[in-house]
Amino acid sequence: MKKAAILIALALLLIIVFIIWSYYSNYGINGVSTEKNISGQILDCSTNLPISGAQIKLVQSGFGIDQAKLYTYNTESRENGDFAISWNVGNSAHILANKLGYQQAEQNEQPRGNIIIKLLKSTSSSQDKAPESTHYCKPVSECIQSQNQNGLTVYKDMCTHY
Repeated sequence: MKKAAILIALALLLIIVFIIWSYYSNYGINGVSTEKNISGQILDCSTNLPISGAQIKLVQSGFGIDQAKLYTYNTESRENGDFAISWNVGNSAHILANKLGYQQAEQNEQPRGNIIIKLLKSTSSSQDKAPESTHYCKPVSECIQSQNQNGLTVYKDMCTHY
């Protein structure tokens, strides 16, 4: 009986520590949201030339009670393709980059500078279906491979290491 009570108390303590850690990983000591920054350049996949006017959107989902809530942050690449964006929710960044005539690029990044996002020219002339997103200049459908290992389906991102 005592052993069960100790295990329950330890489980509750771990839950409390996790909640506190989750809060402070997103909010500073004063309860104010901790701003994260990411910057880099948008380039053409085939020419490596900068792309100006690309729309960059950072999309984050909340956590805990707010996990269903989406937070979006937007910016546009400058003439030399440079961009910078800041956000307050979450620690990593799910980035979408768009420009007319190009396929949407998706990348997941940590806060830092000098990231490169490359856009692949669109080959589709059809207006009724959006072209597939790309990840490091490859269609997303080519990036994920699945294997069955000991009865479990394991997914591997083949595009992460460009």
